[in-house]
Amino acid sequence: MDLLLAHGAVAPGALWHLGTPVQVGLAGAAAGYLFLMLRLRSRGGTVKVGRSWAWAVGLAGVFIALQSPLNAWAEGRSLAAHMLQHVLLMSVAAPLLLVGLYPRLLVPVTRPLLPAMLRRRAPSALLRLLSEPAFTFGTWVSVLYLWHWPGIYNLALHSETWHIAEHLSLMVAGTLFWLPVIDPLVSFKPMPPVRRILYLGAGQIATAVLAAVLVWSPEVIFMHYGPANEIWGISPQIDQQIAGVLMMVIDMVAALWATTWIALGALGRAPSAQAQVA
Repeated sequence: MDLLLAHGAVAPGALWHLGTPVQVGLAGAAAGYLFLMLRLRSRGGTVKVGRSWAWAVGLAGVFIALQSPLNAWAEGRSLAAHMLQHVLLMSVAAPLLLVGLYPRLLVPVTRPLLPAMLRRRAPSALLRLLSEPAFTFGTWVSVLYLWHWPGIYNLALHSETWHIAEHLSLMVAGTLFWLPVIDPLVSFKPMPPVRRILYLGAGQIATAVLAAVLVWSPEVIFMHYGPANEIWGISPQIDQQIAGVLMMVIDMVAALWATTWIALGALGRAPSAQAQVA
């Protein structure tokens, strides 16, 4: 399959990877969100249109990353395409999906679940752990660097099971990273705006280090794409450098967007999660 992709011998329609589990998951997420919106509106609540659009764009980001031709290009043609796939999951889809959630929308889910969870030691401890920025940041950094270690990266490329595990873990880690920043349900220890911005800055440093390795490394780290790169007319070195630039730029744009969102909330121009609870 990789050789055919490299030579462009596959029909364009064959590049779409319409996997049933992902399709069912996306459809279920869209249907569940629509149900919560309609329920909120039927009870006189206000549906936040901007938040709903964020949810929709977040789902679209997951679809593009995992179901579009980008997935085939990421597997067989280009490290840059694979990096774009990763940042779509971790830095675009994850925060947008969290922005799409807010307390009043989730009342049908949180009202029966949260009190019961808080009364039990293990679920309560888990919720508190998810409120710890050190845990969410550490998990995100560990997963990010783990899957970009050459040996493990190649393992995911040659094993469907490991490839699925890679995508799932990247999505979960991305969601955990953004959880203290967006804080859709108000955590046990909500971070003040300045700490959220510093948290984002630390994330930028972590991704910049990895991106710099890709951009400035004198050697090609990921050799899997060599034949396809030659046919596309770019060297593996250039492909690797483009991958590093994509990681750095998209993560920077996401962080700047989040910083603006936090600043507007702190100035009272955007509703905070605490205000939504009231």
